[in-house]
Amino acid sequence: TKVPVSRQKLLGFKKRRGVAGHLSDDSLLSDFVIGKRQKFILIGTIEEEELKKADDVMDVFNDFDLDYMPTNEEIIDFNQRQANLDEKVKKTEINLITPLRPGKKLLVLDLDYTLFDFGSRKHVPKLTDTMRPGLIAFMTEMYKHYDIVIWSQTSWRWLEVKITELG
Repeated sequence: TKVPVSRQKLLGFKKRRGVAGHLSDDSLLSDFVIGKRQKFILIGTIEEEELKKADDVMDVFNDFDLDYMPTNEEIIDFNQRQANLDEKVKKTEINLITPLRPGKKLLVLDLDYTLFDFGSRKHVPKLTDTMRPGLIAFMTEMYKHYDIVIWSQTSWRWLEVKITELG
């Protein structure tokens, strides 16, 4: 291996009975239980792949030094995207469950895969079982300081079901 001995770490071993203390970087192989089919992992960084000091790194190209002028096509494309966005905003319905409180900042949280883990939904019988650990305590504490918006790509009806079940 090209990994220097000082950078090698062995994972997957247990301490042999009768060996005092904990296994450490100074432990000998004789301190480990090694079976005939023992599997272990050697990890470490090859010297050539280690991070170099800032002095050894080449200069970074500063793209802020360039004078950039968008083309007419880019301006037209930007204006079209802006018009599409403005139209979507006008059509968007915002459903408030409770009124905003004066003086509170707004905290926006994504429901899917952030507050709930829907990747495991097919194996979980109840929606509440997909809640992230500590979610209720987190939401309770955040509500003291912020008004909370729950965002989701799903429809309002489904979002309301999820939030209602959350409590």
